[in-house]
Amino acid sequence: MLRRIATIFVVILLLPVFVSAQEHTVLRPDGKIYKHKGDLKNLEIMSAKQLKSEIKESHVQNISAVVYSPNGTIDTLKIPTDTWTTNFGFFGNDWFMQWFEAPADLDLLQVGFSVFDNPDAIEVSVKIVSVNWTKDQLMNAAVLNRGYYEATGNGFNDISAFMDNPDITGGWTSLDEEAEPFGADIFSDGGVGFPVDPIGNSGINTYQWVDLSVGGVLPFPQLSQGDIFGIAIRNTGLVMDEGRIGFYAGAGFGIPAWKFYTNGRLDPGVDVGWWSRTFSWDYVAIVDLTGDRAPFINSFTSIPSGPDLGPFTVDANITDDNPGDPPNAGVASAILQWSDDGGTTWNDETMANTSGDDYTGDIPVQTPNVTIEYRIVATD
Repeated sequence: MLRRIATIFVVILLLPVFVSAQEHTVLRPDGKIYKHKGDLKNLEIMSAKQLKSEIKESHVQNISAVVYSPNGTIDTLKIPTDTWTTNFGFFGNDWFMQWFEAPADLDLLQVGFSVFDNPDAIEVSVKIVSVNWTKDQLMNAAVLNRGYYEATGNGFNDISAFMDNPDITGGWTSLDEEAEPFGADIFSDGGVGFPVDPIGNSGINTYQWVDLSVGGVLPFPQLSQGDIFGIAIRNTGLVMDEGRIGFYAGAGFGIPAWKFYTNGRLDPGVDVGWWSRTFSWDYVAIVDLTGDRAPFINSFTSIPSGPDLGPFTVDANITDDNPGDPPNAGVASAILQWSDDGGTTWNDETMANTSGDDYTGDIPVQTPNVTIEYRIVATD
């Protein structure tokens, strides 16, 4: 039987007896953190610290940052932060795309987006696309002009964003020598996308939802564990560089999103097409998990700074659920691993199941001036 494994990784630094630890959130792909040094005052990127007006509650739904069902199953995919301090704009025929990886086999029920402002009341269209690049490629994507699809005569510099768009007249033109990043539409209305009137000033963690059962799409779009999909939203304005809509965004989360610049990013009419950015867009997906997934390490001990050399007790709360086969759910083992040579070799300490979903293990006494890394590996 295939065993699924979840890993949490942290580091202890013992410099004359200095200790620190960092926790990684399992909802997001684990990767490098990027620092943003751009200008937040230009027309594309603005500060998003204040809201000016109320919203129509009937058009939005407020959810928390992470939503769980009673047995611990993740049912909302979201970048784990409440810090969306940027009002990032796009203009006529531009696209935003935020990607996610399916943590298990799932049905994709709804997607949501958070709007900062829409002064010209421009409509958007929403679709779900498959993504060809691997998670490592996406996580490490630098700010770079990637390419576009040919769309001769479409009135928008003869370029288009996706292979199933109705204005396509040719194939992918790569500007970075990389393979085509996107695949076919998973959900769209004839390639155009589902139309939505975005309401501005919605507030952080407040979303407008697109029900993916609309348009006769039954059952819901189905994805397999490890599939990468993108929530793609288009500004349907008819004039390039006009009709700005602002979305909540942020930099430094380590999950680079993408923007399609119909008229170019820095050089109008020249550096057109898709750009990978260090920013992420505040998009979410509500899913119904139908398959098995790795155990979920809900929490674990973060060892504080101090003069203590150990031993260090690490407690963890670990759950496992098989949405497609609940009777076979459960954690088979939990191992606390620690390394004093930069991860070249690891020492295993079996964690004891103290009660219910709680586990505990010890890192033995250490010597000063050594760097200790530790991680938890749980197997279902």
